[in-house]
Amino acid sequence: MARIIQVFILILIQYIFLTFLVEAREPSSSTPSDNDIQAGMKLLEKPDTNKISEALSIFEKALSVDPNQEEANMGIVYARLIEFIASQEKDPKRLQDGLKHAEAVLKHNPKHEDAYYKKSQILFFMGKPEEGLKNLKDGLNQLPKSETLHKAMLTYLANMAMMYEETGDNVKARLAWMKLRSETKDPEQKKMATEHIEMLSTTGEGGYGARGF
Repeated sequence: MARIIQVFILILIQYIFLTFLVEAREPSSSTPSDNDIQAGMKLLEKPDTNKISEALSIFEKALSVDPNQEEANMGIVYARLIEFIASQEKDPKRLQDGLKHAEAVLKHNPKHEDAYYKKSQILFFMGKPEEGLKNLKDGLNQLPKSETLHKAMLTYLANMAMMYEETGDNVKARLAWMKLRSETKDPEQKKMATEHIEMLSTTGEGGYGARGF
């Protein structure tokens, strides 16, 4: 599981810091609550335990004024993900609060692309990969032209397959690789999926998980 988390952290770094924090740097409106939220986002650019706690306090204060404030809710989602990644314990219970706030955003805005993306990451880390995949499918039903969610689903399938290999569940691993191969248009992803499917067929119940890859 530690290896899967490491793989997913790389994906988080690629996406979160290129989108979420870029958006956070965009000029905000002049209202104090928006400025506070921007300050909270700034704290998370180089987070430590104290900065995460301070940012969470800012977001929670904003939500006490307006529980439906999207940026504040997403700020908590992002902070909880960062907190989980930074923690040595990797306790999935830390993510429960983030999941609650991602769901709050989607309840009021079912077309919030980033909320679907972050919710799927949280569910994966919580050991609920099937729910995370369903969440991405729900997002694509709402946003069928979303390139971000489509790519996220393909990456998610690959990570699911590797996780199942690690745990020795070769049936689910093979199904995930087959789904990826049928969905992707990327020749490299197709090649990777095919190689894993063939390897799983050759190694039987042992698979990659049993070989410790």
